[in-house]
Amino acid sequence: MGWAETRRSLDPEIPTLAFEYARRGKTSAWRYLTTSLLALPLAILIGALAVAALRISGFGPPDLINEMLDIHNPEAFILGAGVLFGSMGLGLAAAARWVQAKSLSDLLGDWRWKLVAAGAFIWALVATFAVVVDCLIAPGSLKLTASAATLKLALFSVVGLTPQVLAEELIFRGFVTQAALLATKRALPAAILSGLLFGACHIPNGAPQAVSATAFGILASLLAIRLCGVAFTFGVHLANNLFGAVVVASASDVFAGAPAIFTQHAPHLMWWDAAVSNAALLLITVLWPRPGSAGIRASS
Repeated sequence: MGWAETRRSLDPEIPTLAFEYARRGKTSAWRYLTTSLLALPLAILIGALAVAALRISGFGPPDLINEMLDIHNPEAFILGAGVLFGSMGLGLAAAARWVQAKSLSDLLGDWRWKLVAAGAFIWALVATFAVVVDCLIAPGSLKLTASAATLKLALFSVVGLTPQVLAEELIFRGFVTQAALLATKRALPAAILSGLLFGACHIPNGAPQAVSATAFGILASLLAIRLCGVAFTFGVHLANNLFGAVVVASASDVFAGAPAIFTQHAPHLMWWDAAVSNAALLLITVLWPRPGSAGIRASS
């Protein structure tokens, strides 16, 4: 593959269907701003109702609000993340429906479960390969830490991380990317804007994760545009987070101390891991077949 082909892969023609999803509803700039502002109070209301429901049902810790801030309690932390981000996603979806007449399916795009499965499977292979390489570079950094609590961790991770990941895809690869696509009429600038916002939200997690999240956000947005929806990137993102929480937890991130199957202590490889993961996603972005449907460029 030559440079020209690679450049076309990173700034491709925008599939007509991707623009169709972005144009649905009322898309003037003030409506996007109003939706963004309205989403916050709606998210707070939905979050409060969700916490109340969890307390009544007895699912999760009794003091979820305080315990979800404690990274040393991974089950509560993960469940709290699901409530927090899930509320944000539902708040945005409700606001977009009321202000812009955009449905949830308009924001998610062309949802196909086979793309979710493909993304999850491919990323599971990528994550496994990265761990194997880490073990070759730093022998002894991986330890078996599975216990009776691992199954409980897996359950809470699926329940908590699924809404968390779906909300992030809905917000950044759906709402933000569509808005940027309408504003710029080009895939790469739209993806860069979305990726920068996604990376900025990860700054509290440290420089390696913030930089990695920015690159991930840009490439994931390009894939979402190419595939006219967030199904594939949702699969990739969910597999990445579940792998890091349940299969191989790092002793240097928010899942430190979690009873994962394995625990890896190799803080000196954080930048290396970020580079490997994003190189793999870049390769997927470049090699993924372009859609056969018609596309448009900025001049159209």
